[in-house]
Amino acid sequence: IRDVLGEKVSRGYLRKVVEKASHALDQPYEKLLKLLPLETTLNVDETGHKENKEKFYTWVFRADLYVLFKIDKSRGSKVLVEVLGKEFNGVLGCDYFSAYHKYMKDFNITVQFCIAHLIRDIKYLTSLPDPETRAYGKKLLGTVKDMFKVIHDRENLDPETFGRALEQSVNCRYEIATLDSRTRSMSADNIWTEFAKSYDEVIPRLHCYQRMVDKILRDSSQGTRIIDAGCGTGIVSQRLVAAGHPVYGFDNNPGMLEPAHARRESMPAGDRKNWQIETGDVLSFPDSAPRDADTLILNNVLFYVSEPRLVLDESIRHLRPGAVLIATGPRHRPDPRHIFKCAFDEWQQDGQDMAQLSSAVEHFMQCTQQLTSGTDEMVTFFEPQDLVSLLQEVGFRDVLEASGEDYYGENFYVAMRLPE
Repeated sequence: IRDVLGEKVSRGYLRKVVEKASHALDQPYEKLLKLLPLETTLNVDETGHKENKEKFYTWVFRADLYVLFKIDKSRGSKVLVEVLGKEFNGVLGCDYFSAYHKYMKDFNITVQFCIAHLIRDIKYLTSLPDPETRAYGKKLLGTVKDMFKVIHDRENLDPETFGRALEQSVNCRYEIATLDSRTRSMSADNIWTEFAKSYDEVIPRLHCYQRMVDKILRDSSQGTRIIDAGCGTGIVSQRLVAAGHPVYGFDNNPGMLEPAHARRESMPAGDRKNWQIETGDVLSFPDSAPRDADTLILNNVLFYVSEPRLVLDESIRHLRPGAVLIATGPRHRPDPRHIFKCAFDEWQQDGQDMAQLSSAVEHFMQCTQQLTSGTDEMVTFFEPQDLVSLLQEVGFRDVLEASGEDYYGENFYVAMRLPE
């Protein structure tokens, strides 16, 4: 106001004006809020931000004639339930974020997923090393291109011809998309299954990963019953078992668990007794998980859950008083090029010849690029102090370490203890 209009306005007066405008909009806002569940088509998106160091999410609901914003502390499907209800009858336009999947699944909602996200994922299929998956991706991408050719030619076609051509294009895409899954590689279904193919060849050789595992061992040194939640291929679990600690590990991806079982089988009989591996999810631990663990590890886990508080609440139910929780993960959307540049520099300094691993590294970097560039797998990031605050909210007290130096400054490492 001062710079554009040349008028001086005190902050106190400006605050009163904003409050007055807010009060004036209360009733219209509530009326529009009640109209949202009645819309036939609705586009929804959300983004995170901070207010006085607290994390919030702004949701946008776009109808034909109006746009409504809602600020909430949650990025979960409960916001959709609160705003649209359990019987929303329209079509919801959105991206692939897990909250929309859950809302669709729980209440049988009709969803139109963003086609830009679909095209990006199809392009990813064409970059994978598996020949069958690449061929499948190329065929599918071709049908999408054909569909857009029809759409761009609409003005030159009569309505009946356009409708018929568009229907044929859609049917062709559906036919290719629903090919018998047995003819396609499992890598098309889950990025983590694909990741497992090169994960164990590359990750243990990263110095930054070794340094992080050393810290996990340090802060688990008193552990007599350890839970490795989201254990992946079992790299951390194996180190802990080899150091004499009993470990209960679980993960929800069979492709990642397969190497973990192989690691366990390769160990001496006594170590195998100390290592239990199960299938399970971090939002609801397996029934067989210990209820009195003294150490719980969430290594690169929180970034793929939209409601990390639920994971922490579940974790604390499996810990005894005085137990330690260790969490690691990205502080922000990672830059894989920075990580691998630093990693290659360290390998060169050590004189390591990585030529024999070139194909594994290339495959690993492709998967990493897909994981870090998408918005569907990586949904939650923490600065160390923000995670400390959240852990304090659920009951943790003593901070053993809270740093942001891991992975060349890309990752946090937080270890905290419960009161005795």
